[in-house]
Amino acid sequence: MVLIIAMLLFAVVLLLVLVVATLILRSAVAKPRKLSFRSPIFSPTEAAKTQSPVKDPPVFDGNPAHFKEWCFAMSLALAALGLENADQQLNYAASFLVGNARLWLITTLEAGETFSGWPALKDSLSRAYEGHHNDEQVRLSLFSVTCRNSLDSYVQEFSRLSLQVPELDEHSRACLFVNGLEGHLRQQVLREHPRTLAHAIQAALVATQASRPEASRSGRRSRYPPTRTMTPPAAPLQRLAPDERQELRASGACFRCRHVGHIARHCPGNQGSPNAGRQ
Repeated sequence: MVLIIAMLLFAVVLLLVLVVATLILRSAVAKPRKLSFRSPIFSPTEAAKTQSPVKDPPVFDGNPAHFKEWCFAMSLALAALGLENADQQLNYAASFLVGNARLWLITTLEAGETFSGWPALKDSLSRAYEGHHNDEQVRLSLFSVTCRNSLDSYVQEFSRLSLQVPELDEHSRACLFVNGLEGHLRQQVLREHPRTLAHAIQAALVATQASRPEASRSGRRSRYPPTRTMTPPAAPLQRLAPDERQELRASGACFRCRHVGHIARHCPGNQGSPNAGRQ
């Protein structure tokens, strides 16, 4: 008798458990959980399961080199899925952030920052990652630029790039500048031991001008050959009156040009004159 009662009680308890489990499953199916972007926990596939089959965009792990490509693929996916609600867009985009990018998002949300939609999230990600990528590109360009054409163009390009890397000290700038010069010019500049970029540029300009004496005199190479000036022949020495000759002799003036400081024999205007040696 006791065994029968115990079996009945076990059956009742089991039936109650099955009923409660059935009710829980029905409530879960009838009311699916709504994703909240304000929560720092995201499921990579939870947002995608509620939509029609569309090729998923790649995940973004925080690598700046892949940021633009990921943003483009995400925009295409959002347009194909037809997600117009801002929360749905944010949840879907956030589900494809992994690694460093996912950590950045969690930290940003915990700091109290909010996003009005996918464009706002993309702009914030751009400030966090794309700017670093541009800095790296500028550094690579600065380290690889060389003097291929003229020195002036090299100075302009190097100065433009170096201004975009303000944390670089002057000695490092000078070393990078000298390293980009051609072999012979580099050796000449290194003899000056430049410590600043301005000193290195000045040394390179001086060395370049010294190798072209015709350009250093005029400051710029002329496209036309120098012209020769023809000195007109001097007029013959006119015969002086005795009183005029005595006056010029007393004042020490030249008998030809009437100027003080030389005699007619050494007068600059006596070239070609038949009376050049007379005074």
